[in-house]
Amino acid sequence: MRVTGHEQAASGSFDYLGFDALGVRLGVQGKWLHKTDVFGVLSYENRRNEGVDPAFQIRREDQQYGLTLGARYLMAPNWTLSPVLTLINQQSNTDAYDYHREIMSLVVRRDF
Repeated sequence: MRVTGHEQAASGSFDYLGFDALGVRLGVQGKWLHKTDVFGVLSYENRRNEGVDPAFQIRREDQQYGLTLGARYLMAPNWTLSPVLTLINQQSNTDAYDYHREIMSLVVRRDF
């Protein structure tokens, strides 16, 4: 799925915080065992800011890559347990905005 976006700063004094984004996401999900589904998502996003960042005197551009892997286990009727691992890597033409993030979560859900 192709994703586009635009964010505009509320004040003209902060134009450098607004950006245009273009990205793509691809996900898969399938049954693994009797009560378990597995899923994965790959993503990429490119953001170009509108104005020159006053701190770095350049127009910021970011590229963000993501990978999410998880499972959903049906513990009991209406109860699921989902371990999820998300990895995000952002590269920017401004070193201050480069980062790598690893998130591990465990979600217990009850459907009503």
